[in-house]
This record gives sequence, structure tokens and C-alpha cells, in this order.
Amino acid sequence: MGDQGDRPLHAGGHEFQRARAGVTGPHRIFEAPWGGIYATYGDGHGFPERVLGRLGETFNVSTSYLKPYACCRGSHSAVDAVMKLIAERDLQPANIRSITVTAGETAINMLNVDPIETVFDAQFSLPYAISVALENRSVGLEQFDPPRIAEPRIQEIFAKISMVLDESIQLEDGPRLDFELIDGEKITLLAGNPTDAKGSEENPMTHAEVVAKARALLRPYGEETTAKLIDAVENLDSSPSIDNLIAALSATTYATKIET
Repeated sequence: MGDQGDRPLHAGGHEFQRARAGVTGPHRIFEAPWGGIYATYGDGHGFPERVLGRLGETFNVSTSYLKPYACCRGSHSAVDAVMKLIAERDLQPANIRSITVTAGETAINMLNVDPIETVFDAQFSLPYAISVALENRSVGLEQFDPPRIAEPRIQEIFAKISMVLDESIQLEDGPRLDFELIDGEKITLLAGNPTDAKGSEENPMTHAEVVAKARALLRPYGEETTAKLIDAVENLDSSPSIDNLIAALSATTYATKIET
């Protein structure tokens, strides 16, 4: 969730209220000859059977994910590997001579932004994500906004990291990370598929981790508003209506207006 992250929730809640009040919309948004999706985007042709195929059997929501780290998802499996190494070895930046990240063409083009001048630049730099992970043991939004690349300790680690192209590696393979330590030891990490990184269905975040991320992102709205919104979401299944959720979301909008 970013600066505009609550807008989809607002929109969904308001549309629910409109539907409950009896407001309806067009019934032929796909096949309508004027303005329909088929006519507008498919030259009049559509494949509704693909939409209905395996309806009730395949749930695409399972392919979505939460992002534990505030950078491009393509970096996440590599960051997972680094964070695991830190936890297992208490690896310190001073003990590292070099890190070589070997990756495919897509990852090299997408995750090797340099120089880093903006939040966006930092989020699309795997060397930067690895640097802040090693220095701060954290890869949250506070490490990217604003970028910390000007800090000497981050610069020192960043300078030890190089990206190397291997065209045989596909994006779904994930990069290989080769560490050379000061004492001569070498460590190789295979990051694996970024799609399966922490936050996916295969490797979900814990409930406590999700709540902690929500609190961190909602911090600008204040503790009271944050607590109400989290409570409304936590109890949504057992609530007779979404009124508490709408009220909590409205409070975030009000807080934003006061701030601006």
C-alpha cells in the first residue's frame, strides 16, 4: 500500500453501498456494440468461455502476493536469500569482500538502476536492496524513501556488489549470488523464482508480519486511525456490515486532507 493504496478499498466500499441501495450498471459491458470491451479492444471478437472456464475451481487471488520488501518484486527472492544468510550467520558488511549477482537479461535491465537519485531508482536496484539489507537488517519503505545511497556505509557496501549477465538465466530462475568474504570463504546463494518469494501463497507472510507492515505504512495517519482500520479489517468476516471499514477509510482521507 502506497500513498494511494487505500483508494481501491474506498472504491470497492462505495460500490458495495451503491449496490445495496439498488443502483445498477450496464448489463452488456463485454458484448455491447458501442463501447463494449469486445468492440473497443477486440475488434468485435471475444472469448467469454475463457472467462467462465473452471469458474469456481481456479482462484486467481492465489497468484497475488504481499510484498514484505519495499522494492520491485523481481528482487524479493534474492533479498529473501540475503536475509536468511544474515539470520543464520549474522553476516556483517565489514566481513564481505565482494558480492557478484549473476542474472538474466530481464533482471539486469530491470534491477540494475544506477545512479540512484529517486525512490523509484532505489526500488529498481537489486544492489541497493542488498546493501540496505546487510547494513540495516531491514528492507522496508524507510530504507527507500528517501534513498540512503549517500550514506557512507551504504555506499561502501553498494560498491562491493556487481551485476553480471548470464543469458541462460530466466527471470523465473532468479539470480545467483556469490559472496566472497574477507577470510577467503565463498558462499553461493540461489535465489529462486521471485514469484515464490516471501509473501506468496507458497511462502506466506505471517499474520504478525502483515500487521506490522500495515502499521508501518499507515503510520502517517496516526496511531488511532491505524488501529481502527486494522481492527475493521481483522473483524470484517464477523461484522454485519462494512460500516466500520468505511468509517476507518474515511478517517484516512480526513487525515490526509488535514495534512495537506
